[in-house]
Amino acid sequence: MKLELGCGNAKKKGFYGIDLLKYPCVDKVWDLNKGIPLKNNTVSEIYTAHFLEHIDDLNFMVEEMYRVCKNKARILIRVPHFTTNTYEQHKRNFRYNSLRDYEAAFPGYFKPYFKAVKRKLVFGGFYRPFQFLNLIPYVYENTFIRSFVFCSEVIILLEVIK
Repeated sequence: MKLELGCGNAKKKGFYGIDLLKYPCVDKVWDLNKGIPLKNNTVSEIYTAHFLEHIDDLNFMVEEMYRVCKNKARILIRVPHFTTNTYEQHKRNFRYNSLRDYEAAFPGYFKPYFKAVKRKLVFGGFYRPFQFLNLIPYVYENTFIRSFVFCSEVIILLEVIK
């Protein structure tokens, strides 16, 4: 099964969509703050775009994604970058290394759930020529550059390790 969390009114083709609001394309109306209403090890791919910043408990949601995914399932996450996160409904900010505590390559407080396959900063519109900053994301995020060049979103592709 391919799953889209927080699909809104624009669900990806071929995905099972869960959202809090009832749009025509939503397959299941559900408050994902209560968990993902699926059985363990049933999902081969998760896609989520601009959803995780709205979740009350990110750790719980990460554990839920891990629970429903099969081994080697892929999770593609798109979230707003902290330099452009000004919407009052957002509960957290994201940066290039967000969710790294869950990776096998960087054990921290949590069990290693994932291997990072790809991370990318997305610079849109006027800032599109600054894609080269993906070569030095730490310099970009930790210096004055971020005050002048705004990143619109972060893309993180993870592979589940079970």
